[in-house]
Amino acid sequence: SWDAMPDAVSYQIRYRRALTTTWTIIGATGTTKVIPGLVQNKVYDYRVRSKCTDGSWSDYTPIVKFRSVPCLAPVNLTTTQLNNNKVRVEWDDYNYADKYQLFYRIAGSGSDYLRRVTYNPGQTALTLNGLTAGATYEYKVRSFCEVSYGPWTEDEQFTNAATRAFSADFDVNRIYPNPVQNQLNIEFTMEAAGSVQFEIVDMLGRTIQQSQNEFGQGMNQAVLEVNNLEKGNYMLRILQGEKMKIKKFVKM
Repeated sequence: SWDAMPDAVSYQIRYRRALTTTWTIIGATGTTKVIPGLVQNKVYDYRVRSKCTDGSWSDYTPIVKFRSVPCLAPVNLTTTQLNNNKVRVEWDDYNYADKYQLFYRIAGSGSDYLRRVTYNPGQTALTLNGLTAGATYEYKVRSFCEVSYGPWTEDEQFTNAATRAFSADFDVNRIYPNPVQNQLNIEFTMEAAGSVQFEIVDMLGRTIQQSQNEFGQGMNQAVLEVNNLEKGNYMLRILQGEKMKIKKFVKM
């Protein structure tokens, strides 16, 4: 829509997909026009000119842009601690986003934001590495839709885990076979009896499988059923109290 112009008897609208060169031209007798048949979530250029009572045409207006649906911010942001200096940030996919951008920094530091960008369609997670143990971070995410970014989410925060102990009183001697097909064996040593938790995490940081059991002092062996895992690379996190070990394995 646009304001009426003196002496105008009709109007002409030109529109096109942004970054293209071919215009579509339609006429209008009033000061509004509905443009049908647009492609969802695409940016368009348009401009309008008037036809005067003497039959001449005015100049076109400057190019104005619109999007056929808005580029919205993602929702449901969550974080998962992967180890002492690594956190995975996830959010719900916005159907019309081509990629996402994440900014993060230590909360209240005033430092420049560090930037991370997803590049694969539907990739709705980023892993943040090299974090400071025990520090609280602030972060925000926005969607990129075809040619421009949408608005940021509200600032969110997470606190990175304090340094875990990696002492000799809890040690993983080996995991085997590796690559594994059905059962993964874990040999580990404990200074005192207690509970041990096993977490299988994929390369995107998602926890795929989790179990916990009680073990005695000294040498122990646990067996994990992995036949239901898809083929690929995984991390095994073994946690005993505040102590954690991480081993990589391949499911074939």
